[in-house]
Amino acid sequence: MKERLLRVQRAFMSLLAEGGDLVQDVASKGLGLVFECCTAEQQNQLAAELVGSLTTDRRPTIQVTKDTQVFEEGSLGANPSGYSF
Repeated sequence: MKERLLRVQRAFMSLLAEGGDLVQDVASKGLGLVFECCTAEQQNQLAAELVGSLTTDRRPTIQVTKDTQVFEEGSLGANPSGYSF
């Protein structure tokens, strides 16, 4: 788990940009927990990335490969009223 803390922090950081208060609250608490689990060196690295993200409006990048599934199968073209486009 400790090897993946930076990855976990990036996930929480991406949630901070979401509009919902609940999502932002959970993300901020998650960031705090991640920070507490780190060594001093990891804390410095995580803090630097967080500050950089907040001050430059730079969001963490997510690697997308040919196997990445963005939408569930069959979800595109459907809408709440049931009509398909």
